[in-house]
Amino acid sequence: GDSQSKRIPLTPDFSNLEIGDLLFMRGHQGYYNDIFFPDEKIYIGHIGVYDGEGNVIHARQSVGKIISQPLQELIRMPNMEIVLVKRY
Repeated sequence: GDSQSKRIPLTPDFSNLEIGDLLFMRGHQGYYNDIFFPDEKIYIGHIGVYDGEGNVIHARQSVGKIISQPLQELIRMPNMEIVLVKRY
């Protein structure tokens, strides 16, 4: 099929998250090229920061502000598919 619409099955590991880890969520604009995905574009539209206590800090356009949301709640949201976790 068309490489632009190809879905890559991703299963980020949430078991050892640390404070400050970045969680990248799928979106329709922008992309993140990474050595983990050679020759592929992973479309990233949203980023959150793990707070070390089970929550993700991120902007929610629907409420118009930065919020702290439980990671488990965020994982269940179909429009917030977490595709990559990075530690810097």
